[in-house]
Amino acid sequence: QKHHSTPIHIIDHDHRFVSMQHLDGFFKLRDQIDYRALPAQANQNVLHMLYRDWKSFFAALADYKAHPDKYEAIPHIPRYADKDGYKPLIFTNQICKLRKDKHGWYVKFPKAVLQAGCVRDRYDLGKMDLHEQKLKEVRLIPNGDTIKLEIVCEIEIKEPTITIHEATRVTGIDIGVDNLMAIAFTSGHHPVLIKGNEIKAVNQYYNKQIAHYRSLLRTGKKDSKGIHQTKRMKRISEKRNRRVKDILHKAIQEK
Repeated sequence: QKHHSTPIHIIDHDHRFVSMQHLDGFFKLRDQIDYRALPAQANQNVLHMLYRDWKSFFAALADYKAHPDKYEAIPHIPRYADKDGYKPLIFTNQICKLRKDKHGWYVKFPKAVLQAGCVRDRYDLGKMDLHEQKLKEVRLIPNGDTIKLEIVCEIEIKEPTITIHEATRVTGIDIGVDNLMAIAFTSGHHPVLIKGNEIKAVNQYYNKQIAHYRSLLRTGKKDSKGIHQTKRMKRISEKRNRRVKDILHKAIQEK
């Protein structure tokens, strides 16, 4: 029986940048507990993201040395992750599946999530229509005090044949506040008017809340002292962002 192994090269003056393959082989050779706790595809994706960040840093540093006038300051190395924080985690379609039962679609995670302390290895998606979509990857993205689940699917789009009429069909879009968007067409279609009152009201209430809690937080303190945002303020901001996104999404669908 043949065993395939990842070669580990010696780090010297000519090979100072450690490759992903080197780190993957090193962690497996040392049986690193945190690396082994993740599914194979997931832990390699963590290395890929770190490798990409460092590669981008060295590329920016080299460009800075050649063209310093393009930068306001010297590029900084990637920072250490917050020891109490979270980093994105990506599951590929080889270890994470889209499945359906009588309750609807759900994401099936690898059994390793149960070993890590999760109570379930599935996430229900409800009535989402995913029958024509091919799963590419599932992302867990830290988002304030919550974790956002992103499902990336590959969809085959058949582009329709469109006859282009030069300079005969024009669409004009006017962005505003009270009227979020006014759209007019030269093709004879009815104009579209999307009201902005709801978003305006959401923003006004949000600004009022943030101003109130900021005054409680910052009263009697210098700008350079103390914190500027609490967990409650973060939750208020996240709720406002979700609300605005929902309003815009529904407005576009209705029109």
